[in-house]
Amino acid sequence: RQYYYPAASICHAYEPIVKPGEVLDDKFKAHKWWLPSSGELARICYYKLQGYDSNNEQAIFAKAYNAGILTLPNEWVWSSTEHSGSVAWVLRFTDGFVNSGYGKFGSHSVRAVTSF
Repeated sequence: RQYYYPAASICHAYEPIVKPGEVLDDKFKAHKWWLPSSGELARICYYKLQGYDSNNEQAIFAKAYNAGILTLPNEWVWSSTEHSGSVAWVLRFTDGFVNSGYGKFGSHSVRAVTSF
């Protein structure tokens, strides 16, 4: 049997848009991205919650955020971690809350990652 998982497939197919004249490095092209686990999302959220002050060494996303390169949603985001056959874990980026109460049929954002 084959299964289609839209959240994971969208992340796998993701490729950032580059400005005219720029070249995208191979490691950022399509099929190099994945849907992060709940633990990976929690780690990303931890650093997001540190803020975007470049003087804070824990604010590792500050430079990319302030340059307009990185955005992280303030809503529920799917993880690749399953709770059961029909439910997956989601994380809320506003506070790091993790919940398993959502069926895979629900509509939430995804945040593709390419390296960790």
